[in-house]
Amino acid sequence: LSNRGWGSRSECFDILKQRRVFQKFGDGEAFPVLGPSEKISMDADIWIDNKIQVPLPPPLLRVYHKPKWVLSVMNDGKGRRNLSDLDFIHNMHPVGRLDYDTSGLLLFSSDGTLTQTLLHPSNGIQKEYVALVAGSVNEEELRQTL
Repeated sequence: LSNRGWGSRSECFDILKQRRVFQKFGDGEAFPVLGPSEKISMDADIWIDNKIQVPLPPPLLRVYHKPKWVLSVMNDGKGRRNLSDLDFIHNMHPVGRLDYDTSGLLLFSSDGTLTQTLLHPSNGIQKEYVALVAGSVNEEELRQTL
C-alpha cells in the first residue's frame, strides 16, 4: 500500500490490522487481507473498505551498466555470470541485451508491456550502439556485412 502512495508504512500497517484492505480477483469477488504479514502480489487489485481502489504503482525503471563477461540472460546452464546474479532484478525484465564480451547500458523495467513496446521492431524505437574495434574498418566491407 505504501508503495502505491496510499500512506505511510505505519498508516498502512494500521488499516491492514483493522482488516479494511481487500483484494479482488478476476470475477470481482473481494477477499479481506488478513493482516500485515499476508503476501500480496505487486499487481494485485487492492481496495480500501471495499469501496476505494488503490491504483497500481508506476512502472519501475532501472539503468545498469553491464560489464564484460556477464550474459544478458536470466540463467545459464554453464555457470557463467548472468543477470540473475544482480540483487535488484526481482520482478524486473531486461529491455534488450548486450553480447557477453561487451559492456554498456542496459535498461530494466517492472512493466512487461513497456518492455515489449520498447523491444518490438514494429514500434520503431531507435537504439544506438557504439563499438570500438581493434585495427582499421573498411567502410565498404562494413556496409556489406550489415
